[in-house]
Amino acid sequence: LGLNLDLIEAIALGHDIGHTPCGHAGESILDELLYAHTGRHFSHNIHSVRVLDRIYPYNITLQTLSGIAAHDGELELAEYRPRPLTDFDEFDRMMEACYTDRRQVKRLVPSTLEGCVMRVSDIIAYLGKDRQDAARAGIAADEYAGGAIGRHNAEIIHNLMVNIVENSYGKPYIRIDDEHFAALQQAKADNYALIYKSEQVERDYQALRPMMTALYER
Repeated sequence: LGLNLDLIEAIALGHDIGHTPCGHAGESILDELLYAHTGRHFSHNIHSVRVLDRIYPYNITLQTLSGIAAHDGELELAEYRPRPLTDFDEFDRMMEACYTDRRQVKRLVPSTLEGCVMRVSDIIAYLGKDRQDAARAGIAADEYAGGAIGRHNAEIIHNLMVNIVENSYGKPYIRIDDEHFAALQQAKADNYALIYKSEQVERDYQALRPMMTALYER
């Protein structure tokens, strides 16, 4: 797409640094615990920014931190248009709003096309990879719908990458066509039904809660 590869790589390297153990399940539990004790919310993408900007003040650029904050592939869109940021003061206000109102996290938009690439790459990366992990764990062997993007990791990555380049080259946005976006949404729904909400994963989730609660209280 002719974009800034260094910026994309920097966002990619930093985007999940703030994740809890056990992924989104651990994040949900930690959010409940933090809110009960402090009235503030926990989101892994906002914590990634905190790690890189506050805990370890690395003097990272505004565009990199914005891409990290708004990277969440759970919030899929057919078209991503960047929303430029004015300065760090505006960015800091956005981050504070996410701590006090969890709904604000879903309203974050990358400030650059490079950030938009990272966001759509996030969902492409986990859709097929989670299926590989599930197969190794004996969950949902091969019951996925497929459609325009295919059912397996290599197919999903290839088909979505080609479609995005074809629909985005030279444009002020990153776009997936309607057929491929519908298949992407179906793939995500399949993953939730067959993997994330499966009985096996749910049992593990219930065992996780008392462990994380004890750790947080300690």
